[in-house]
Amino acid sequence: MKRNTSSLTQNIQKNFENGTIYFDQEVLAVFFKYDQQKRNELKVLSQNDKLQIIVVDQNQVQYLVGQVNGCYLASGAATTGVQFSDRNGFSLTFKGQEHEPANVIDGDLSTVFGIPVVG
Repeated sequence: MKRNTSSLTQNIQKNFENGTIYFDQEVLAVFFKYDQQKRNELKVLSQNDKLQIIVVDQNQVQYLVGQVNGCYLASGAATTGVQFSDRNGFSLTFKGQEHEPANVIDGDLSTVFGIPVVG
């Protein structure tokens, strides 16, 4: 993904009457170039409602979204653009609800999850 295009938002939802609190997590992910491979991968992602997403912010802080309850692809668009300078690609919104805000992941992802990360 390219910088200044995607984001993570966590909204606190509290119900005083029921004494409950949870965090709405929303990841906006923008992918460039509308192609068949991305289309096929997004089709598979859209069928899964237990996704876990790692978001890296501008400060190189890594957040684990959907850690317990998972995330799902809530909405999105695949666009080809009109003008020569318009984006050609996908804009996707993933949503999740957790009892805690997203945890910060300390360390290299390959050491945290015990699997090699292909970069």
